[in-house]
Amino acid sequence: MHDSLEHTFEAYQNQELATTGEGPISESDKQTLKHNLRKQDLFEQALYFSENLFQINAHKALSPALLL
Repeated sequence: MHDSLEHTFEAYQNQELATTGEGPISESDKQTLKHNLRKQDLFEQALYFSENLFQINAHKALSPALLL
């Protein structure tokens, strides 16, 4: 998932922090990290929703939870 979204993530000021996880983290990098994690979470939620949506068996009755 991370590799496929790599081009959509914002870049960090401290690139060493992004690659090795070591080094100081600035306030700007904290905001970038927060933004990138939110973006990844949204894409994961969309992926899991799509997987669940297309696993519905057409021969079974839909439950109220699935209808919502």
